[in-house]
Amino acid sequence: MIQNTLVLLKPDAYLRRYIGACVLREFRSERTFKIKAFKEVTASRSLAEKHYDVHREKPFFKKLVDYLTLGPVIAMVVEGENVIPSIRLMLGSTFSEKAEPHTIRGKYGIWNGINVVHASDGDNTAKYEIKLWREEAGVEEMDFSRVNLLIDNYIEKWSKLRIDNTLKLREICRLISIGESRFEDCEQKIFKLLREECIDSDESIVKKFVKIIADNLQDQKK
Repeated sequence: MIQNTLVLLKPDAYLRRYIGACVLREFRSERTFKIKAFKEVTASRSLAEKHYDVHREKPFFKKLVDYLTLGPVIAMVVEGENVIPSIRLMLGSTFSEKAEPHTIRGKYGIWNGINVVHASDGDNTAKYEIKLWREEAGVEEMDFSRVNLLIDNYIEKWSKLRIDNTLKLREICRLISIGESRFEDCEQKIFKLLREECIDSDESIVKKFVKIIADNLQDQKK
């Protein structure tokens, strides 16, 4: 069955420039589906709230919105045979530290829900999300060659950096999660590692990124 799905490279993939390029390269090289739309978007709080509307009554709703509005995202519409389950398999477990090493989240996700990519989880969700991002953010289908050019230019621009601190960040988070380290003692190291990856982000954004990590670690303890 031919399906369409919405894929978002979340702010942690966008801000960590080399990571975003690596993720896009994996999507670009996949021949079983076609990327029909590609746009860099700064999501408003209203858009993020609508995107996560199904979780509105959950205690973690605000943190999801904070995360999605941390910085820009890359929004894509992808089409292919059974593309929804295929992409979710490609991404791996929602929680980065539990994702298999060969998956995108296993390779590039930092910890818990800081997992680099969102993808629609079913047909109805995909239809809702594609419509939402088209109407609220102008994520429109475009010529296939134009999409490929935009993606290739992005990859070429940022893949030269080769700054990937994922494993270092994940190990720090692991030690904090099992009580062998305190977040307060590791905060500056996390900031420094993120600063190396987020080469063109303001210091204030990186500090917010650190807080997002702290929130995820705190949620895991509850």
